[in-house]
Amino acid sequence: MIGGFILMGRKKKVKEKLEEILTQHQLWVESGFKEGERANLIGADLYKANLREADLYKANLIRANLIRANLYNIENKSIITFQAGKHFAYSCDGFIKIGCITKPIDEWLETYKEVGEREDYTEVEIEAYGGWIKLIKHLTMSFKR
Repeated sequence: MIGGFILMGRKKKVKEKLEEILTQHQLWVESGFKEGERANLIGADLYKANLREADLYKANLIRANLIRANLYNIENKSIITFQAGKHFAYSCDGFIKIGCITKPIDEWLETYKEVGEREDYTEVEIEAYGGWIKLIKHLTMSFKR
């Protein structure tokens, strides 16, 4: 799903649609939000997508699948990734996605043990993901100062 709709068909068409969304987003940013369009990638399946050097300022990536996406040298967006066995995780714009579950950082801090147990994580995995969540909270607090 990209921009509120599911992209179906050939990989080339999906790649072209993503490129068009990113081109329109770049125009939107460079024009001071007067031309083009903000990238709405809510829930988008960006598995293996090439986002290299993209300016993602104000792009909406909530619940996007960024597994194996090329995030090298992206601009104006902090995306921190992590994996300790069971599921790929990332943090972006105050949210954390672990596997298929997306929650605000503070909600993860309150529920990571319960979620880990429900998802059959080992104690070591729960502590590893919990430590990562706490690190993300610390880093986001540091960035706000």
